Amino acid sequence: MGVVSVISRRYTTRAAAVVLAAAAITAATAGSADAAAPYLTSGKKICLTNSSNVCLSISGSTIFTDISSNSPTWTVSSQGTYYLPYSPIGSYNSYYIKAGNGKCIGLSSDLTTAVLASCGSNGTVWIWATFQDGQYLVSRYFLDHHDGEQVLGQGGTGYGWTIYVVPTTAGYWVQWSNV
Repeated sequence: MGVVSVISRRYTTRAAAVVLAAAAITAATAGSADAAAPYLTSGKKICLTNSSNVCLSISGSTIFTDISSNSPTWTVSSQGTYYLPYSPIGSYNSYYIKAGNGKCIGLSSDLTTAVLASCGSNGTVWIWATFQDGQYLVSRYFLDHHDGEQVLGQGGTGYGWTIYVVPTTAGYWVQWSNV
């Protein structure tokens, strides 16, 4: 075997090892990104994590909780990612969350409750952010305009509760699952 063949084979082997290492790093990074930023999925219900039979429901433009069998499924459309600086994960997916009538979950005019509103109006983009054993629906409007984190929450696990927009520390039920 000639000197050129030995050198060529040695560099080919090293190049292949580098390509395999780069592919492994890329796959590991992609896997952790998917695990870190969960997606809200269309065609499912949004229910309390710790009381999964209590789900978001609507009547007219009012959003409240009802038993799972009476609750609608929601259509979501991505509005990109949003960086949450206090979170160890960093960037999360944000969404319009649409009811069957094409309206989106938004904010009431006094910014205290969730209502159905025209998609694209102030307060209709929600960030699906992981915390502890569920997800928060964080209002991007509050993050952008009011220097504070406000999330969808309700005062208990019963049915017919109004959905409020509250700080995570307010003592409301604020963790949701996409089921």
